[in-house]
Amino acid sequence: MEQYATIAPERIYIYGYSAGGVGCLEILKYHSEMFAGAVSICGATGFRDLSNLLKTPIWLIHAADDNIVKASYRENSVVSTHLGSRDIYAELKDKHPDLHYTEYEAGDLKEKYGINPHCSWVLAGRDEQVKEWLFSNERC
Repeated sequence: MEQYATIAPERIYIYGYSAGGVGCLEILKYHSEMFAGAVSICGATGFRDLSNLLKTPIWLIHAADDNIVKASYRENSVVSTHLGSRDIYAELKDKHPDLHYTEYEAGDLKEKYGINPHCSWVLAGRDEQVKEWLFSNERC
């Protein structure tokens, strides 16, 4: 923060893809006070301290057929220690004041764009709505 003193502290955001999406959610659980908003792409987390994610505006993005980080770890198993983006959204959607979820349909990334379904960051990075939403947030 000292090195970048000209950056407004109320306008610091966190954005991550894959392991970075996981890291984004884990950092939010313990340092949500630092961020005005978050975008987690192909992210996942565990149940521990899930309620801490209620403190920051979040947009989750995932492909339904991502086989590297699954959109849902509950789909084939009722018991799971992991939560994919779809699971996180299901757990928090009725409690979170500013939670968004985009899920690309199975086959879309491969068929329409010729990319691996794990590469949701390609489409997410082009989504002007996500960018506008993210940068409209300010930390109180």
